[in-house]
Amino acid sequence: MKKQFCAMLALLLGLMFVIGCGSGDTAGGRPWRDYVADTSAISQLPELGGATPALHTSYDRTGGNNDYNYFLRPGSEPGWVVLADLTGPGVVRRFWTTGIENGHPFKLYFDGEKRPRFSGTVDELFGQVSPFVYPLAQHLNQCWWSYVPLTFRSALRIEAKHPPTHRFWGPRRMYFQLNVEPLSAEAAPQSFPAQLKTADTEAVQHAVSTWTEALTWPKPPSEWMTTMILPAGTTGQIWEAAGAGTLEQWDISVEPTAEGWSQKAKEQMLQDVVLQVRYEGQAEPSIDVPIGDFFCNAWRKRSFGSLLLGSAPWGYQCRLPMPFTSRIAFTLINGADREVRIRFTPRFAPGAPAHTGYLHAEWRKSGPEAGRPHVVTDIQGQGKFIGCFLGVTGLDKSWWILEGDDQYYVDGARQPTWHGTGLEDYFNGGWYYRGASFTALSGVLDRYPFRTAQYRFHLHDPVHFAQSLRMQFERGDQNVSHGYLRSVAYLYLAQPRGVAPVPADRAVRRGEENPLEQYSLMLQLFELERMNNFASAQAQVTEWLEENPQHADAGVLRLRQLEYRRLLGEAVPDAEYLPFREGQHGAAAAEQAKLLAWFYAEPNRALVGACLNGVGKVYLDGREILSANSPVDLAVAGVELGAGAHLLAASVTAERPTPWAQFGVRMTGGIAGTGPGTAATRTPRTGWQTAPGDALEGWAKTVSMDCMRGPPHDETYMSARANAFVLLQAKVYGIRVADWDAHKGSGYFRVPFSAPLTNRSSMATQV
Repeated sequence: MKKQFCAMLALLLGLMFVIGCGSGDTAGGRPWRDYVADTSAISQLPELGGATPALHTSYDRTGGNNDYNYFLRPGSEPGWVVLADLTGPGVVRRFWTTGIENGHPFKLYFDGEKRPRFSGTVDELFGQVSPFVYPLAQHLNQCWWSYVPLTFRSALRIEAKHPPTHRFWGPRRMYFQLNVEPLSAEAAPQSFPAQLKTADTEAVQHAVSTWTEALTWPKPPSEWMTTMILPAGTTGQIWEAAGAGTLEQWDISVEPTAEGWSQKAKEQMLQDVVLQVRYEGQAEPSIDVPIGDFFCNAWRKRSFGSLLLGSAPWGYQCRLPMPFTSRIAFTLINGADREVRIRFTPRFAPGAPAHTGYLHAEWRKSGPEAGRPHVVTDIQGQGKFIGCFLGVTGLDKSWWILEGDDQYYVDGARQPTWHGTGLEDYFNGGWYYRGASFTALSGVLDRYPFRTAQYRFHLHDPVHFAQSLRMQFERGDQNVSHGYLRSVAYLYLAQPRGVAPVPADRAVRRGEENPLEQYSLMLQLFELERMNNFASAQAQVTEWLEENPQHADAGVLRLRQLEYRRLLGEAVPDAEYLPFREGQHGAAAAEQAKLLAWFYAEPNRALVGACLNGVGKVYLDGREILSANSPVDLAVAGVELGAGAHLLAASVTAERPTPWAQFGVRMTGGIAGTGPGTAATRTPRTGWQTAPGDALEGWAKTVSMDCMRGPPHDETYMSARANAFVLLQAKVYGIRVADWDAHKGSGYFRVPFSAPLTNRSSMATQV
């Protein structure tokens, strides 16, 4: 995957960047490339004293939930609208939008120019034209966002074509957010360049490399500086330092010391163990957070990489700088029933820089009652808010709890200084998310009915405050939703102070029960497989089996655990499959184990799987392989493939609401299947199951907005039938033909591939 991104980047950055006819005078001021460098300048995080940025959004000015199509005024041409007309100097640090279709036109006018310096589509502006390249600009989780800085000396006007009216669904709804940092006249920047210079291109390449590398799960230190055993119910200081300095990075591992822990107890350790940090000998901690929540792990261990925090099977890594002037001390409270082993390694630089703040982290939990917003932080003093983690568990069997807006009240303001357009919008998502994913500054680590866990960091778009800050999320639109919210606020304050204390009762800290947990196991496993987090998937099955040992699905899930061991690189002898094939774990497990044994016996063998929400058939090179008609059952067939080109195709007739087609083929070395780019049509010609792609007319490539998560997408389907065929429902996506819900009828799909499949990187775990 990295090689593909690098190749794409080289192609895009190798082209001359001319995106408009404006002169783009960049004389004087801080160079644009320095603002690009800000996107990965972690060392600048503790600096205080910046201006409070503005948030320009499409939120509903009437107080309702229609946070779309609120435009400033008509645009410069008929049919166009102005999203923002900014006066400078300043810089747009973040641009987010959703609700429009691929190809929607945008124009950007800098510093009073008559002709736009950028004129192109939403796809180009958010990932397809330099310098708006992945991963700085992306189309992800049903929205577009960009952290490519838009600097302007006197003005910036952003226009877009007015959202069209769809022939079935009516007017399109365009949501947008712009994080705008005002700059003083003395600090006026160079304007966004109309053409990149070599130094600009190098700055973009460096930022791209930094963001891409951040996605790798953190690696453990070469050696641990401190190792200690912390008995149950005790508190221990694990590290301290005296004098002035900055803790630039620290790694920590918290694990059981002996056997006998249930898997659930291991997961509860995330909240049973509490991290506290004190500065300058203060009595109250400035960081007081359960260890799991601090690292964005709400209910179970999740592995991910970002610029500032990371989690891996071995432990955690923090890269948030922590300056201090005389003393810093780390303490852990072990609220578990057994002793734990703590390992810790700091990377410390002596000499604290001037004019910096102290890192604070505050944990809060609220719910399940409706009627009140969830407060992330309500803190006094001078400082800046640099991000938060939020876990949400809805109890209304609905995603409506995610309709709550984010609101910031700066320095005692009675009206929000920032007013967002929805919870998932704040976290760079939209429409209740497509699924789990993580990026350098934002991510979704859990997404299943009706629970989400997400993070976002304001590395270069923080909220500054001089006296106080209150940040909150509505509990659904107008606070009508029932559910639990748990959060961590990350801030830098000019002086160390105590934060809201973590409850002493571990039952309050622990992850709240999800009433749909029994039904959503497979959905959780699919999301973990998409992130190559096979160790967590295996652990989750273990926990489920401990609590449901006699369940009808237990045998199939035990077989699936063997498949996870294979994906983790472990050799699994045939003898471990034998009891399954002999029927000791049930008929379903026996049938699936026999098919898996056949699959692994020869390298040219493959598994074809399909989950079709409609009546459908799947073809391989024109031959019908299997039929399916279920949104929750995976149909699987074994095939033998000769080397060379092949075509997987399907026809599906809508029978229920929200039809989709999800099918793919897996070999031991890789997988191919439906997803963005899959060809689809409603009007095929004869021979469509075998014809070469260049011989077809009327087929359109599926774009990501047309891709479903694959069973299920919404509250209509809250479960999937257990099976042992890993990856076939995770590494391919459900897709649709245009307007399928409206016209019903049939859809036709084609997936060409070459055997043997060798994209093993999409299947392998990280270590």
